[in-house]
Formats: sequence, structure tokens, C-alpha cells
Amino acid sequence: MKLKVQLVVCDDEGHAETFTDIVVLEKDCERLEHLGLTLVDAKQILKSLQQHLVAQQATAFVATRSQCADCGAPLQSKGQYTRTFRTLFGTATLTSPRLYHCRCQRRKW
Repeated sequence: MKLKVQLVVCDDEGHAETFTDIVVLEKDCERLEHLGLTLVDAKQILKSLQQHLVAQQATAFVATRSQCADCGAPLQSKGQYTRTFRTLFGTATLTSPRLYHCRCQRRKW
């Protein structure tokens, strides 16, 4: 038996935006011991799910803040760096953009 676990991300209206395969498991059904998930399977699924979920949330967070709050202009990128985000279910590695301030805002030094 083949089992496929997917993560489906929906927008606010409920329309599916992205489909991500989390894991595909091959399960035997010949013995009683093969029923359900093993601890190794469960940890693998949870770690992968957490990584994808944190990445989706971080992408949505950056998308809402990549424009100037005052004039709405897109902010220019200085580059990006890697961030490590530790969660209860494992460590997620994310890329984080570095953005310039908008020219319409005066910076206080």
C-alpha cells in the first residue's frame, strides 16, 4: 500500500494555492505489527511538515512586508541570508531577504 501525505495551502477565500508532497510511505499489510505509523515514520512526517509550514508562513510574512507601508513601493533587496528557526518539532532553515528602507521615509540616526 502506498500512502501520500500532502500539504495544501489555501488563500483566505479557501482556494488551494499550492500542493506540496510531504512524504510517500510504502506500508505492508501482512502482519499486525505493520498497522499504523512507526515512530520513525511519524518523526519524518512531522519534521517535513514543520519545515514546509514554517517556510510557507515566512514567505507570506515577507510578502506582506516587502512593500513600503507609506507609499506602497516595492522595497529594494540588499541580498539575502540564511536564518535558523528552532521549533518544538525540529529546526527549520530559511532564507531571509535584507531590504532597504524606502526613500519616502526619513531615517533617524
